[in-house]
Amino acid sequence: MPKKVEGSWNPFALAREGEKQVFVMFLATAAATYWCCANLDFTTAEVEDKMSFFMRADVCVILVSLYHLSKDAFAWLRPKLGLIADDKNPGKLVDNAAKRLFDNAVILHNLILCVFSAWIMIKTWPMVPEYFRGDFKNHRAFWDDGFGGWAIIFYVSKFYEFVDSWVLVLKSKNPSFLQVYHHTGVVYCMYFGCVSRSTWLINIVCLNSFIHTFMYFLYASTSFVYYDPRSVIKTTITKMQISQFMLGITVAALFYWNPEATIDQLVGLGMIQVYAMYLIKLFNDMAKAKYKKP
Repeated sequence: MPKKVEGSWNPFALAREGEKQVFVMFLATAAATYWCCANLDFTTAEVEDKMSFFMRADVCVILVSLYHLSKDAFAWLRPKLGLIADDKNPGKLVDNAAKRLFDNAVILHNLILCVFSAWIMIKTWPMVPEYFRGDFKNHRAFWDDGFGGWAIIFYVSKFYEFVDSWVLVLKSKNPSFLQVYHHTGVVYCMYFGCVSRSTWLINIVCLNSFIHTFMYFLYASTSFVYYDPRSVIKTTITKMQISQFMLGITVAALFYWNPEATIDQLVGLGMIQVYAMYLIKLFNDMAKAKYKKP
């Protein structure tokens, strides 16, 4: 566990405990992202063929239902893995070899999501000008020419993000309603957007991949560097999360004026807007409770 350091902080000095490790981790993450961008590219047709299993409604519902039922299973699994809850410190684990191995696995998990998010961000952001030049009206071609594949990959990754909740359970913590609502809602909204081949998803994919790139790197770095719970970097990430929801659903609303829009695409857009509005409320409530001054 990184130690709290008093006094002023110069982020460029790499003087605090763990900062050199974080810098090396940043270089490794950047190299991994570069490799992914240079070597991994897919067409929409390829992705739709390889990931057709996840495009089934029954699969989506079953996987989300299993997520909701999984808490007790992972609580049962915790001692089997050698992870022991610390009775003196609720939400903490007793320091042992299993806990240290688990901590390293969590770091790897966060870095995988950081690299993945950066890869998606770099692949999709160049498509934004084409979408807003007015070509978005021909949304079928925009989807088929490449964006659709990245949207589906991004949707499927939301199932992997269930691991975030399982990590908390294994740490002897309870996932919050905010987290469970967030993970559940985004899967259903992304599914509906993908099966209806909705190009308004570009607003969601681009903004969310951008935020998650920073967020998951921050999560990984907390294993090496101490951040005050009310530090600027943590409050800024939360504000960025809230802002992406507000900006995403607002800009996506332009799709309502698309003359080629289908009913299911418009219903999906309305669905994610309603979901995001309540999500914004939950994030605001969390921020007020978590970052309020003592």
